Amino acid sequence: MIVCHQHDRVGAWTMSRCSGEWFPGRGVTLGLEDSLGNLIAGCVFEQYNGTNLFIHGALSEGHSLTEEFLHACFHFCFIENSCSRVSCVVDDSNDRCKRFVQRVGWTFETRMTGAGLKGGDLLIFKMTPQECKFLTEDEKNGIK
Repeated sequence: MIVCHQHDRVGAWTMSRCSGEWFPGRGVTLGLEDSLGNLIAGCVFEQYNGTNLFIHGALSEGHSLTEEFLHACFHFCFIENSCSRVSCVVDDSNDRCKRFVQRVGWTFETRMTGAGLKGGDLLIFKMTPQECKFLTEDEKNGIK
C-alpha cells in the first residue's frame, strides 16, 4: 500500500537508510508498506525550484518496488509539480543503489569528487519526463 501524508514517519525511515537526517519540513514523501503495515520503501522529495527536485529513496533488503509506487513517485515530480527534470544523488560506494537507479532509467550526469561518505565520490543522476518509463503516455499529461 502506498503511504501519503506521513512525511515524518516515511522521511525518518528513508533518510536513516540514506545516511542522511530527516527533520520536519525537509520535504514531502511517499512510502510503500507491506501487508503488515511495515515500511518497505520510501522516497523523499526536496529542494524543488520550479524546474528540478531531488529524490532520496530507500528500499528494504529482500523487497522490490511496485510499478504503481514508481508511477506515483514520478507522477508527483513530472505531472503534479511540472518538473522538466529530477535529480538523484548516489554515493559511489553504494553499488546496489547505482544498479537500481540505472535499471529504473536514470542517466548518469556528473561526479562530485571527494563529496561522498568517507571522502568518496557522489554521483548525480537525472531523469526527464521523456526518459521516464513509469508515466502514462497520454496527451493530457503532455507525454508521448
